[in-house]
Amino acid sequence: MDGLVRSFVGGGLRDLTHPSYQAWSYSCLLEDFNTAVQEHAIAINPCAYLHNCSDGSGVLADRYQDYLEKAPVLLRQDTEELVGFLTRCLQQGDSGESIKRIRDGRAKPSRQLAEVFEQMVLGNSEFILIEEQKVVYERALQFARKLQPGKRTVLLVRGGPGTGKSVVAIHLMAAMLQKGLNIRYVSKNAAPRTVFKAKLTGQLRRTRFDNLFCGSGAFVDCSPGQYDALVVDEAHRLNRFSGLYGNQGENQAAGGCIVSGFVRLALLGVWAAWQELMHHHHPRLRRTGDEAGGQPAGLREDAAELAAPQWLDPVQLLPLGRGDR
Repeated sequence: MDGLVRSFVGGGLRDLTHPSYQAWSYSCLLEDFNTAVQEHAIAINPCAYLHNCSDGSGVLADRYQDYLEKAPVLLRQDTEELVGFLTRCLQQGDSGESIKRIRDGRAKPSRQLAEVFEQMVLGNSEFILIEEQKVVYERALQFARKLQPGKRTVLLVRGGPGTGKSVVAIHLMAAMLQKGLNIRYVSKNAAPRTVFKAKLTGQLRRTRFDNLFCGSGAFVDCSPGQYDALVVDEAHRLNRFSGLYGNQGENQAAGGCIVSGFVRLALLGVWAAWQELMHHHHPRLRRTGDEAGGQPAGLREDAAELAAPQWLDPVQLLPLGRGDR
């Protein structure tokens, strides 16, 4: 498995991300999504100092060379190398000003990340939009242009396997990144994320674009409205709660669930599914409208779920017909 090491943690052997990958991926996250890093040209130089590890036979193996070059690993005995690394990277102090700027920076995709992602999508024949896919894509962009603070919008995209829901999702990612929106692609299973990352980048190894693709369990501790948009693929596969034992979820004590939690997280939610998901996940999430006829559909959350009763407006159900993707 790429970028993973097996280590003794929590009383047993577990697969964990390699220290170099951890440090490098966090540096990518700052470079690609922190406005302070972008606007003030703050240089990010990652490394991993393993203060309690003296045997590097595992983490320094040749198969990790790509990640070691991006973020060197220093062991407990490598104190002089650590001092040298810090001296090269921190030639002059600023009384913590850079740290404060990063802390207070807004989450917004960098122009470079957006342009490269768009080029990968537009240059790939597998991601060409056809017929209803184009209609759904343009409709979602129409909603994205009208985002307002504090007002949530939900777009439900329903279609059977092979109708192109995921193709639409990838195009929306590219377009919304270009608009400077903080967006993530979410799926419960790792398989669709792995497939699309490989198709976009042309490789199975981990890249800086991994930060755009998340599992559904990665948002448990996020704040409401933290993202501009979330594209939730295969939404019908979401569990009612996340966590290893199904014991984590937004506002569980009040009867909340992972679906209502995702609704709170973003101003725009694009939910792609091929079967009914509302009543299965949360009895308080109600759908109105003629689903079969593709008429406008709505979701409502009770006052106990939100600060005040409100319609998530607009909530539109757009059907995708039969297809080959």
